[in-house]
Amino acid sequence: MGIRKGDSVKALRVWRRWGTPEDRREWAASPDSKGMTDDGETKLPPMAVYQYGTPSDPIMGLKVVKGRAKSCWTSYALGAPSECALLMDADGVEWFAFRKGLRHA
Repeated sequence: MGIRKGDSVKALRVWRRWGTPEDRREWAASPDSKGMTDDGETKLPPMAVYQYGTPSDPIMGLKVVKGRAKSCWTSYALGAPSECALLMDADGVEWFAFRKGLRHA
């Protein structure tokens, strides 16, 4: 049985695009944004926020918004992964997860 819109699921790894305007302001004001990298380049803000669970303690309380979705990118090297699902947590925040890693709650 597949994952369908409206299903409650649990996952081991989810991610979302980083960077609400508030996130960007906080990052710009933090010491993490100051200075240069080891390669002499200016520091860039993170591109994604990840949440990890474990097999004994998975991420619970996720509801499927779209059973098939193309994710926002996770890195420049990977591009935009496919075979994902768009999920929403109890706070209304949207997350992406690979469909093969989802289990019914």
